Amino acid sequence: MKIKWPFLVLIAFLTIMSCQSDQADEGKNLTTVKELDELNKLISNNHSDKDALHQRAKYYLATANYEDALSDLNKALQLDGKNIDFYLTLAEVYLKMGQAEACSGALQQASILDPQNPVPFFRLAELYLMMDEKASAMIYADRSLAVQSFNPDALFVKGLIYLANTDTSNAVRNFELALSQREAFFEALMQLGIIHTIRHNPLAEQYLLKAVRLFPEQYKGRYQLALYYQENDRVEDAELHYDTLLQLVPDNKFVLFNLGYLNLVYLNQYEKAIRYFEDALLNDPNYVDALYNKGRAMEELGQYANAREVYQEVLRRETNHPLAIEALNRLDNRR
Repeated sequence: MKIKWPFLVLIAFLTIMSCQSDQADEGKNLTTVKELDELNKLISNNHSDKDALHQRAKYYLATANYEDALSDLNKALQLDGKNIDFYLTLAEVYLKMGQAEACSGALQQASILDPQNPVPFFRLAELYLMMDEKASAMIYADRSLAVQSFNPDALFVKGLIYLANTDTSNAVRNFELALSQREAFFEALMQLGIIHTIRHNPLAEQYLLKAVRLFPEQYKGRYQLALYYQENDRVEDAELHYDTLLQLVPDNKFVLFNLGYLNLVYLNQYEKAIRYFEDALLNDPNYVDALYNKGRAMEELGQYANAREVYQEVLRRETNHPLAIEALNRLDNRR
């Protein structure tokens, strides 16, 4: 089996692939709970300490040392082959390694060992959705819900499956159900915010504001809120949130670009726009859109020779860039 990335759910899965269980959260924070040297001491003193092996495997998973994680998990499973937590972590490791078939096998084994546990089923649903096998994904999501109806993770996955099938109404319904069971559900808030933004529904602001309030450290929520304000001509609100983002992620080229765009298109602050586009280019010299818009700002300032050089550079990097060609023709007509 090969993992595919359906366009409709790519952004969603970039946010959920850490897995939304307490076990996954523990793995993320492991470096602050137990340092590697402490785990090494425990295992050195007792080679049969399966829990310490599991904890160290999660440490290795969190630090992308997948081969070491597999080694510890195999040792732990030799000591206790019926521990589903070991299989769930094993599935995460295989997923990170891109081994979908092995990931599925580990999750299937976990579901056999504890058929009343909803977690293996909703993770199988996630996995099959990533492989673009939506029918199988829905079967596993429903099995997870059959085991446990209070199951926001499975409801969220069902929403993603409907979204992948372009059934937006049912996607929204399942995301809302997931939120009714878990109010602080960042991914569900984001999906609803994005969907309602696309629908030009003012409910988008409500969901995105809640995401920012509940998860201030998650800059993706604030970025999406700023985009919403920008697309709805609320320039001051957009600029405020972009400025806040710069404090959180000062080198983010998209934030810098959008601030440049606001100053170019909405505020007519062309010199300021140039500075933002140049900062974006410092972080990504191949960011052609930033380069083109730098030229556009120069053109607005009457710096036609400089603008021409920039547009020509755009075409050297991206042949037949339509806006750069149009801009050069526009400059030619000024002669």
